[in-house]
Amino acid sequence: HSHRPLDLHQGAILTEQTARHMKIGVGDDLVYEDAYGITRKVPITALCENYVGNTLFMDQSTYAHLRGYLPKANADMLTFSAGTDEGALVRQLLKNDIVLATSRTADTTAGMDTLLDSLGVMIFIIVAVSMSLALVVLYNLTNINVEERMRELSTIKVLGFYAGEVTAYIYRETGFLTALGILIGLPLGKFMHFKIITVLAPAHVMMDPKILVLTYLLAVVFTIIVSLLVMLLMHRKLRKVDMVEALKGVE
Repeated sequence: HSHRPLDLHQGAILTEQTARHMKIGVGDDLVYEDAYGITRKVPITALCENYVGNTLFMDQSTYAHLRGYLPKANADMLTFSAGTDEGALVRQLLKNDIVLATSRTADTTAGMDTLLDSLGVMIFIIVAVSMSLALVVLYNLTNINVEERMRELSTIKVLGFYAGEVTAYIYRETGFLTALGILIGLPLGKFMHFKIITVLAPAHVMMDPKILVLTYLLAVVFTIIVSLLVMLLMHRKLRKVDMVEALKGVE
């Protein structure tokens, strides 16, 4: 969380997503069974951000203290210069018997982009459905409120109130409820977003639960737009209130 580099000499460092799934933290021991069936304990001294893959980092001295011998390198990390044909090089490497597999950062990035694109479509659908639901609910509630207070509104119009003033009379309450809904919805939405991001993400992928200020602003703007749209629809209805017929009714 500090975004500062971590020192491997301090001990083993575990990726944050792995620690969350295993329910361990700094100061705990990671217990695992090696390829020979021996149970070993690794003290976790720090957690690090790693958005793809589950990894335990340690230096050679920590590994040697844990296993009793120095580690043997079984992989190479290659950095390509600009213009390198990575695909051709990978195919050439795989022709060698000593190369078991290759993993490219570009492929990992492409996989993440595909996942995020799918989430983007889901988010768009959820936002569209939420706005439609909010429009229907607000309109129905406001319509019920107006129908139940028709005699009161007719009396106000008889007293000389203009249509716009009658609409403002009704929507002071709606505006207050909209503001209250925004104040309650923002922290509740942040909590739900955090739960969705942590629950739906695959075990080998970590998603950043941070929310930009722009996201909050857009949520507020969309809510206000829906509220104003309902006000516009109800304003047309309030202009057509028949004062005589409404006042004839028996209360």
